[in-house]
Amino acid sequence: MGKIKIGGMVIGAVQTNCYFVYREGSPDCILFDAPDTGKEIVRRIEGAGFHIRALFLTHGHFDHIMGAQDVRLTVQELCWERKPLRSMRRKLRRRCFPIPDIT
Repeated sequence: MGKIKIGGMVIGAVQTNCYFVYREGSPDCILFDAPDTGKEIVRRIEGAGFHIRALFLTHGHFDHIMGAQDVRLTVQELCWERKPLRSMRRKLRRRCFPIPDIT
């Protein structure tokens, strides 16, 4: 099994950090946040040979969720969020599941 790696980019109108995690040797990745340029995020990640399998939304600030609607069209798995954000669920038209507390 390959090592877990972190990729990233700075993207969007306010230059938001956007990260993805993948296992070395696998095309699957998990995207953390989706700044306002969702289509560009997908284009860059797929251009690098990866496929987004899940989207994790860390919080509901506009510069972290505005591209989620575009990204979710390619996501094959669940959308996860750190805290329940009803407005985000409505915008995504998809149920997001809260992360269970593991402390």
